[in-house]
Amino acid sequence: MNAEEIYELGIQAFENEDFAKAFGYYKISAIQGNALAQLNLGNCYKNGQGVKQDNKKAARWYSLSADQGDADAQNNLGYCYQYGEGVEQDNEQAVHWYSLSAEAGNSKAQYNLGYCYKNGRGVEKDFEEAVRWYTLSAEAGNSKAQINLGNCYKNGHGVEQDDKQAVHWYALSAEAGNAKAQYNLGYCYKNGRGVEQDYEQAVHWYALSAEQGFGYAFNWLKRLANEEITQTYLALGNCYHYGYATDCDENSAIEWYIKALEFDYEEAFNQLEILATDDYPHAQYHLGLCYMNNNSQNRSKAMEFFEQAANQEHAQALYILDMFNSLVQTSSEVKL
Repeated sequence: MNAEEIYELGIQAFENEDFAKAFGYYKISAIQGNALAQLNLGNCYKNGQGVKQDNKKAARWYSLSADQGDADAQNNLGYCYQYGEGVEQDNEQAVHWYSLSAEAGNSKAQYNLGYCYKNGRGVEKDFEEAVRWYTLSAEAGNSKAQINLGNCYKNGHGVEQDDKQAVHWYALSAEAGNAKAQYNLGYCYKNGRGVEQDYEQAVHWYALSAEQGFGYAFNWLKRLANEEITQTYLALGNCYHYGYATDCDENSAIEWYIKALEFDYEEAFNQLEILATDDYPHAQYHLGLCYMNNNSQNRSKAMEFFEQAANQEHAQALYILDMFNSLVQTSSEVKL
């Protein structure tokens, strides 16, 4: 069995999540000089898959693969040098390996090389070169390159300032799930930069960013709420309910969902229902109000939620039940 066939056995084992067996096959193939096996063996050492994590051994196998021209290994080795993982930190060596990989078309290396040029890491700072490499990587779909290219257009670094182009690249990165790009795109919609001002879109992107824990997006949702931008109410309820970019605070979530009922009834109602099921009396009370006010046929459902809240000594629910019982008693006496 030759090195390539042994490597394929390693791939099969890895896909079956038998990392120890995959590591064994990769090592046999790597020792025989298979560049892809050397790359994957390096990955096993870097990630501790099938073997104890060891950055030095990862860098060693990346180096052997990179010397054979594997672009992924060259990028990974550049990363090791940039951050001193398994080798002595050396930005110039990082740029060397990134350059080889980037020239071979590796989009991650193109982004990394762009980053080095933008920040003067291992090479003289050069915004135009940064833009060139960011563009190649961004066009290949790298979301980090897309947001950084958007920043270059926004700030006029290495390219003529162009808010529309900034929005274009932010949007591609944001749609790929990049939290910072989602925040930046929200900022553009909030301020009408490169796009028509649209608070609904601003809140949409801020909310997605906050869901990934990006604190600045959460802070802007609060600021917009203070300006009575009503689309924020539901988003803030979700942040407090599920702990997006802030601590969980179910009582605050309930207050925002209550405010959201007027503007986004169905979704706010659904979230209140979840909290009511979790036994939060204020949510139960307001669900009772929703059923009471929405449809007279739902009075029994309203009373059910009022009773749940009253059982937890919710003052307003107790008051409503008392009023209802008094009316029922009065009605009975009139009939008699």
